[in-house]
Amino acid sequence: MKRRSLQLLASLAVVWALLHDADLAALGDNLRTASPAFLAMALVLKSISLVLHEVRLWLLLPSPRPATTKVIAIGLASGVFNQFLPARGGDVAAATMLHKLCGVRGGIAAAAVGLSAFLEAAVFGCGMVVVLLIGATRWEQALGAEVHVQALSWVTTATLGGIALAVIGAKIGQRLARDKAPEGVVGGLFHGTLQAVGDACSSPRELVIHVALTVVQVGSMVWAFSLALPAVGVDLGSTSLEILATGGVLTTASLASILLPPSYGAGPAAAAVATLAIFGVDPAQALAFSAMWWLISEIPHLGFGLPCLWMLRGDSGVAVSATAHPKGPAVT
Repeated sequence: MKRRSLQLLASLAVVWALLHDADLAALGDNLRTASPAFLAMALVLKSISLVLHEVRLWLLLPSPRPATTKVIAIGLASGVFNQFLPARGGDVAAATMLHKLCGVRGGIAAAAVGLSAFLEAAVFGCGMVVVLLIGATRWEQALGAEVHVQALSWVTTATLGGIALAVIGAKIGQRLARDKAPEGVVGGLFHGTLQAVGDACSSPRELVIHVALTVVQVGSMVWAFSLALPAVGVDLGSTSLEILATGGVLTTASLASILLPPSYGAGPAAAAVATLAIFGVDPAQALAFSAMWWLISEIPHLGFGLPCLWMLRGDSGVAVSATAHPKGPAVT
């Protein structure tokens, strides 16, 4: 409770500082004239993205899979935890619930949740690299040659590095499939996770299906958040620039979520102000954009997730155990 209180106070301090430096009258005008049509379109796209994310989680589980509706409900419910816990605490909740409610082995549950998140990050990173390469001239004009090169280098290195680690993990997992799992909770969980990753990546056909669905999911998510720009009257001159700016805010906000829960709004707001300033957007418009961003993020998560939490509420006290172990899944 003390840590969450400190996070809330820190978030309020960040928001207050951002509002103190912004033109509040202009911010109010931007919010009053925001387009409901763009917001509605964004909410539909974000909802599609959320459901696809959970369908992907179900497909990453080995056969015989648990009931599709149960896995989707678990994924949507864990998304609520992600909004209120830092460092992707909802992913821990998802693995815990898959183990407790569906009987999925701990290593397999952790692998499915982790691989789902990895594929999402890898597709997002590859998309950002493509966007930076295709519009190189425009990016240099908008960002400056040095910033463009640094951004391209950082995104490429992070994406390729992550893919390389995943390939190594899959190869190790395929070899571990022939070995007996070591005794002990930690050793067994680690062995089972790598083995499950190897199994999930062993079929090229299934891997192609996973990647294709991830492309649609990530594309829907980025498109949804990018609609927050025209919703508050921000015109960057091209769709590709809007995608790049949105991707930058997504990346920065994800880093901020390691310390501050995204539902508190401080991380996305600070990310929007810092990132959109590079594109010449003033703080008032950036904060209006972050307000739309918050609605696009929170309404689908809570609208789908809270009913799913209610539906799962009687199953082994999962809500309590999922939040009680934020640093790792309480599974064996």
